[in-house]
Amino acid sequence: MMLRRRPFRRPMGPFRAPVRLRLIPNLLPLLIIWILREKEIKGSELEEEVKKRIERTPINVLYMTLRELEVRGFISSQGSGAPRERIYKITDRGRKLLEKRLEEMKTAKKVLDEILSGFQS
Repeated sequence: MMLRRRPFRRPMGPFRAPVRLRLIPNLLPLLIIWILREKEIKGSELEEEVKKRIERTPINVLYMTLRELEVRGFISSQGSGAPRERIYKITDRGRKLLEKRLEEMKTAKKVLDEILSGFQS
């Protein structure tokens, strides 16, 4: 009886994937809401703003995230047609979420600063 070999698979876990793949999906919704806090913006302009901050963001991921934020009531859009042509704006619920997440990120930043300071010595 011959044993079949399984293809090698790298184990997944919180420390296996590159930081970019772990953090960006969680930061993208927050970044979108943060950009929209100041003004209403067209989808294509939002693409450019996101790309300035996160270079390799797949466009389909951006628009899926926009749709999810809209379904959950954190942003709204107006206009018909392609998502690139729609105008997006933050809702009151989105402002509350942004405020809450920014407080959480301040706490996380303190911890990260402490960890990173150990590498700079």
